[in-house]
Amino acid sequence: MNKKHSTIKSFLDDILFVIVSYKLNISVSASFQTISSNIINHKNKFQLLVYDNSPMPQMVFENHPVWDIKYFHNPMNAGISAAYNFAAEYAKEINKSLLFFIDQDTNFPLNSIEEYFTSYNLYTEYNLFVPCLKVNDSIISPCKYIKYKGIAIKHIQPGLHTFKKYFVLNSGMLITHESFIKNNGYNSKIRLDFSDIEFISRYKKENPIFCLVNTTAIHGFANSTEVFKMDRFISYCKDAKQLRIITKDYFSIFILTFMRSIKLSLKNKNKNIFKVWLNYFVK
Repeated sequence: MNKKHSTIKSFLDDILFVIVSYKLNISVSASFQTISSNIINHKNKFQLLVYDNSPMPQMVFENHPVWDIKYFHNPMNAGISAAYNFAAEYAKEINKSLLFFIDQDTNFPLNSIEEYFTSYNLYTEYNLFVPCLKVNDSIISPCKYIKYKGIAIKHIQPGLHTFKKYFVLNSGMLITHESFIKNNGYNSKIRLDFSDIEFISRYKKENPIFCLVNTTAIHGFANSTEVFKMDRFISYCKDAKQLRIITKDYFSIFILTFMRSIKLSLKNKNKNIFKVWLNYFVK
């Protein structure tokens, strides 16, 4: 059972916040701005790790009123999995018992931290807490889950839920450091796509229950409004291939990625997309 916190300040003192950025200055990140607004009135500095996967380093606040910032630049773009594992190692160094993972493009409402604090103290026997994540009017996390594909839902009540029924995404995940380490962290061979799927598939065996915090964040997928990018699709195919190797579920992942390659090929009128799938997933 995890310890209860008497104040929000003591709760925040126990957390290492983690933002993974890519080609976006942290100062204009929706996640950074909204989480900062959540805790600015607590009149203390809290720990934030900015793990930057951009080709070039960025300028980071030297003296921020809210954060004591640890900045780590990885120009090799090692991905989210490597970033989260690095964060776990750093959390151990600075004696933090909780990790709070945040994508760079998630908007949190002003009451979010209070709701996390309430849920954490109410359910101290559980180890993973997530917000409701929305895109437009659809809830994308928690979501239904069928063969490595999330299915958005329309409504869900806050409180305890089972991984037998729902799946959750990375952004906004508050997880105990102990349970993260016991699960051997994220698989660094899966850099981005399917990283949460592979992690949760192992995590739920020892932790079948998660808590949905009573807060709704607005999530922006990095490629939801952008034009098609071939290097992004190559990355997707590579991660899918690693998932196939790990799970040994060749058929399901073959069908999933095949259909995606066909859909993108037709939408963009580009036969090379299908060839990329053949080269980076099939071979």
